[in-house]
Amino acid sequence: MFSRLRLRLTLLYLLAALLLTALIDGGVYVLLQSSFRASTDAALRRKVEVGVLSLAPTVPGQEPQGEADGETEDAGAQLHGNEVEEPFDAELAPVFLVPLDVQGNSVSMIGGAAAPVPPDEEALRSASESGQDLRTLVLPDGSRYRLLTEKVSTATGPIYLQAGRSLADQEAILRRLLVGILAYSALTTLLLGWGSWHLAGRSLLPAQQAWEKQQAFVANASHELRAPLTLLRASAEVAQRKLAPDSPTHPLLEDVLRETDVMARLVEDLLLLSRLDAGALRLEMEPIDVAGLLREVSSSFERVASDRAIRVEVSLTPATALGDRARLRQVILILLDNALRHVRPGGWIRVASGIDSGRVTITVSDNGTGIPSEHLPHVFERFYRGDSGDPGGSGLGLSIARGILQAHHGEIELDSHPEQGTRVTLRLPVLR
Repeated sequence: MFSRLRLRLTLLYLLAALLLTALIDGGVYVLLQSSFRASTDAALRRKVEVGVLSLAPTVPGQEPQGEADGETEDAGAQLHGNEVEEPFDAELAPVFLVPLDVQGNSVSMIGGAAAPVPPDEEALRSASESGQDLRTLVLPDGSRYRLLTEKVSTATGPIYLQAGRSLADQEAILRRLLVGILAYSALTTLLLGWGSWHLAGRSLLPAQQAWEKQQAFVANASHELRAPLTLLRASAEVAQRKLAPDSPTHPLLEDVLRETDVMARLVEDLLLLSRLDAGALRLEMEPIDVAGLLREVSSSFERVASDRAIRVEVSLTPATALGDRARLRQVILILLDNALRHVRPGGWIRVASGIDSGRVTITVSDNGTGIPSEHLPHVFERFYRGDSGDPGGSGLGLSIARGILQAHHGEIELDSHPEQGTRVTLRLPVLR
């Protein structure tokens, strides 16, 4: 139990740590990507501003450069209402700038650098309508460019300044960063996994020690109670045999014997549960003829049921499972005993076997009083008896049945409706 809990706790710690790491690494990646984008856009704008300044003599209303340098720079920097960018040396970035006419033909060359990409007509149309266009181009070879197109009015008509920059160097840096992040994440996962496993073990150690002490106490107490209960029953039987049948003490000794039997069964159940919890229950696994086992148990149970006018119906399909015959017999008897307690005289109990979805199924159903829906989630809890008021049960039977089925790698399901009956289904691996 604690091994599964430790594993779940480890996975929870690891998931939380990896989520935090992913947020940090992802934030670094996005921040660097945004920084590259901002610096590229600033370089393109600065390059366009330089191009506008070089075309200043041809712009209507502009003074020749050198006569009013401050005014010319302000005019170029404030096109379309843009504020002056922070100082940025655009020449350090591999930015090209090409003046184009309305048809997209190159007018002249600014800076002497040839454009590595052809003019983008869609960017020209967008700039013609809005005055400016900023986009990322993807060429057929997969290379990507950031492109800024600016519309500038001149004496001879509009000119479009198209500035662009290859993103290959930035993408190479981002790829190296991503590889580094992945390698770092793999190493971090190993370290966090080890740390989480160690931390989960330390966290669960006090609870595990307390649980082991409790299990040891239950096992020891159950073992120690066997001897006095056996002695008590033997003494009561001897005393009863020495009394006359009409003695008033005789019924009292009958009560002692009955309660001693109840206590003995409870002690055995507690000892069995402690072994199941500790995983110390030894199972003698062997091939079992399920139909034969059910036929045997039902035949011996029919005599008890007939005394209460209850029919036991059997519908068996041959199947073979791997299990402990004595323990599976115990589970079936628990289910039959539970059914017998809740079926009225004249009712029926049906036992069936079959194969469903590659698993052996054993079904015990009845038309008894059933179980209210609010009690169904708790029927497998220890000592839980709901409001049945049944003095003959300890509330441990279904807990024991589920523990034995889980030790067999099987399942148990219960479906019940008030005044309609109960159906319990066991599923065991098929022996192939």
